[in-house]
Amino acid sequence: MHILHICLKMFGIPFYVRILAYVVAAPLSEEILFRGIIFRKTKEFIPLWGAILISALAFALYHGNLQQGLYAFVCGVILAWVYHVSDSFLLPVLFHASANLIVNLAFEFTAVQKVVYSVPALAVLAVLAVLSAFLLNSASSR
Repeated sequence: MHILHICLKMFGIPFYVRILAYVVAAPLSEEILFRGIIFRKTKEFIPLWGAILISALAFALYHGNLQQGLYAFVCGVILAWVYHVSDSFLLPVLFHASANLIVNLAFEFTAVQKVVYSVPALAVLAVLAVLSAFLLNSASSR
């Protein structure tokens, strides 16, 4: 069965429409709201880490369930920190879009799911996260 038929059967909307919604529209609109407005404005009134935590909590609550909320909270902390350190709106949008793309591909394709949810993949992601944090921290201290 073609992937579009599977998506229509499972979700009622074609795969490409979901990709446009979750990988293009959602990251842009959510980053505008949670990092561009909530985080940036909150940071004017309270210390940095308080603003990061408040925007991450708002992002988590927005996702509407515990499983996505926990994941969204962690991502919200990372996204706000990346936005603050890089002073670039583009980096959190790209990070968010990439995360949504990986999750959607893993959900759709069993072969991708086996790779994404494997111990080696998690180890690689952990190393990349530490390396990214080091590079962002180095860039911010210049």
